[in-house]
Amino acid sequence: MKTKGIFWTIFITALVLTIILIFVKAFYAAIALMVGTLLIGYPELWSWITKRKLLPVDERTRENTGRAIRNGFIFFAAASAILMLFFSVNR
Repeated sequence: MKTKGIFWTIFITALVLTIILIFVKAFYAAIALMVGTLLIGYPELWSWITKRKLLPVDERTRENTGRAIRNGFIFFAAASAILMLFFSVNR
């Protein structure tokens, strides 16, 4: 039950943020948020649609989640540094 609650919380939060981004007319950010949420939750979403139950959380799932969070943070840090560099250079 805890996994299902987390699953629904993530998707509802992403949906609310997507609606807010659409009203602000930030369409590219809304599309990126929707695609990212679907990619992150793809195995759970597919399992829920086909079998009507979520995958069990085992050691492999915890490792993959930890690795995804670490890689996402590294990508975010690198992308932020590159964008800050582009905006800080005066032409």
